[in-house]
Amino acid sequence: MKNKNCYFDCFRELGLMFRNSAEELKNCFDKSDVFVLGETALKTEKISYGAMQRETEISCRLSNEFLPPLDRGDILTLNRALVRCICAVDDSCKSFMQMKSIKRNASLVKIADAVLKQSEIICSFTEDFSRSIKMKNAVQTVSKVSGLMHGINNDYIKCVSGVSTAEFSALCQTLGALKECGCCADDAAWAIKGIIISSG
Repeated sequence: MKNKNCYFDCFRELGLMFRNSAEELKNCFDKSDVFVLGETALKTEKISYGAMQRETEISCRLSNEFLPPLDRGDILTLNRALVRCICAVDDSCKSFMQMKSIKRNASLVKIADAVLKQSEIICSFTEDFSRSIKMKNAVQTVSKVSGLMHGINNDYIKCVSGVSTAEFSALCQTLGALKECGCCADDAAWAIKGIIISSG
């Protein structure tokens, strides 16, 4: 049980990192201030670096365990998905900085808010990992995160179709990174469900 809790602790920490970075990004998009953006970029980069260190630690620990306490594939999938979420948030911030004019974009704020909601769901679930979790809750988590991903896809299409040529490249990079956040959150939700199934 001790080894299992070690993985749960890592997932809990990564889930919290995802939520914190997504919250920083959403606030940054909402305010659209150059000074705030610079501060946010430093914060998300630091969180991203910490997440990659965590990913390495989990991978090394897993490679040294002959019989891991959880399904090896589920551990790797959730580990990578959470880290990719965090790195995609950092990429979103850096892409936004490349735009010629930093101004509030309602579509970006809406998508960032959906990513934040995904991160809150994932974070809430990883916090309860070591406790008794019902399969019904895992299914609901996947459903909620996937539903938000569907909304992100729709908003992505609307936003891209209404952008000017001058900002197209930078905005598409930002949107692409945000969409990647949503996809990774969806992967993380399915990995959580897999762990619940394999853990009985």
